[in-house]
Amino acid sequence: MPSRRLAGFATTMLILATAVWLSMAAPLTTQAQTTTARAVPANAVPSSYGRGWDCKPGFMTKGDACEAIKVPTDAYLTRDGSGRGWDCRHGYLRDGDRCVQVNVPENGFLTGSPHEGGFDCERGFKRVGSQCRKIVVPANAFLSDDSFGPGWRCERGYRQVDARCERLVVPANAFATGEGYGRGWECNRGHRRSGEECLPLIIPENGHLDGAGGDWKCGRGFKRSGDTCVTIAVPQNAHLGSSGSDWSCNRPYQRKGDVCVLPLDGR
Repeated sequence: MPSRRLAGFATTMLILATAVWLSMAAPLTTQAQTTTARAVPANAVPSSYGRGWDCKPGFMTKGDACEAIKVPTDAYLTRDGSGRGWDCRHGYLRDGDRCVQVNVPENGFLTGSPHEGGFDCERGFKRVGSQCRKIVVPANAFLSDDSFGPGWRCERGYRQVDARCERLVVPANAFATGEGYGRGWECNRGHRRSGEECLPLIIPENGHLDGAGGDWKCGRGFKRSGDTCVTIAVPQNAHLGSSGSDWSCNRPYQRKGDVCVLPLDGR
């Protein structure tokens, strides 16, 4: 008999606890639903990710609201939700909060790019400020596609001198580089330039041409001194370095002037 009373009491307590929990959960659920509903501002739609909502087309996020995008004349709405939300039509450039028409000069054309004023010049013309001026090609030259310089290059065998092309004169022991500017020639390997000539290099004993061929260097164990190669004096307890043009002390010796000495602590 006592066990039946205890079982009945336990059942009653369970029912009461469940009723209390349900009465507390219902307001919380209602409050959460209300908060969620209030979280979506006007001119927005719920989103399945991120902050929970997105602005409708024609509106952009500003704080916790969606504000209408002010599209100026000659502009159109974009899908850029983080920028200004609009861009200028073809043939117009942004100028603050408005779109201004690109002023295309004679012999120019629209590029569709906001850079360089939105236009470029036809072939044979060069941009000068806001105009396109005709390129004057001198004799023995041709139009180039270079974005810099005069807009033309000299024919092979000629070089640019100011605004004209002069015939290239290649001295003995030299070759034409094919460039239409500068000297237009370089000295052959084993020769050096002296004014408008190429003179042979005089290589001393224990010397040889360098990699470029326009000068000479001393062999391993020798160093340059004027026009000669002199022997490198390697002191006691030292050795030639990897370059062969200087020496280093053997460990644990240290360099002091022209000799190698042991450090004071003997290490």
